[in-house]
Amino acid sequence: MINEKAKIINALGWIIIIAGCIGSLILGSEFPSKSGVYYITESYNWVLAIAGIMSSIISGVIFIGFAEIIELLQENAENINKFSDQSSKVDRDELPEL
Repeated sequence: MINEKAKIINALGWIIIIAGCIGSLILGSEFPSKSGVYYITESYNWVLAIAGIMSSIISGVIFIGFAEIIELLQENAENINKFSDQSSKVDRDELPEL
């Protein structure tokens, strides 16, 4: 059985990573850093861009990790159901020979 919630959370994680990286690069140019004492120059704000990229990567990886945990739990539940179905077919009155 394929878990749809895990797929959605996984896709959401990738969307967070991609949109966050693109948005951080745009924000770096929209909010330039200003430097200088007498003559103020504006340059690309790399600190803001890198901080945004790192935070979006961390957030996206956390979402992808949660999706992986959900998939593993689903697989574990399926294996338990298979095992319980097989064990219910065994005749409980019959004892194994020693």
